[in-house]
Amino acid sequence: HTVTAILPHVWEAAEGQPLLRIQVLAASQRLVFSLGSKSTSIYSFILPVVGYSSKATGPEALNLLEDGLQLWHTVVKHAPQMIPELLQLFPLLLELVQQTLEHVQVAMKILESYVILCGRPFLETYGVMTASILDTILGNVKEKGTLLVIPVLDTIIQCFPSEAPALLEVVLQ
Repeated sequence: HTVTAILPHVWEAAEGQPLLRIQVLAASQRLVFSLGSKSTSIYSFILPVVGYSSKATGPEALNLLEDGLQLWHTVVKHAPQMIPELLQLFPLLLELVQQTLEHVQVAMKILESYVILCGRPFLETYGVMTASILDTILGNVKEKGTLLVIPVLDTIIQCFPSEAPALLEVVLQ
């Protein structure tokens, strides 16, 4: 319990110290992994940190983005259910791929985790954005990047066999 109490204080005290904040992100990722579905107990700290550190245009993006994305993936992967605060982070993924394709691998893991965790409500809310993310990536990467998108396409098709063709029409042209 003490680690969960200390991390927010260290994060705040580390403002302007990216190396220390990277360590807080790494420790947070391990904590979420260890807590698994019980990690919801630290969402009040973790979700704002994910939002801050996963902004491609954020003030500390150069230093924190990679670790922030890894934390984000771990949070979504271990979430027992979707909550609005976690769902509201999703548009950051579109911003990310519009700014840089350097993090396609973790971006695809995050996207796939959202699809699996949220199901139909996710598709209804963020289907167009999901198609835009996939289209942006496929239109701008080489073969290796394309291979990272295929499992996500497969997951979408398996989870939403009726809706997938219309949703992915733009992507698959």
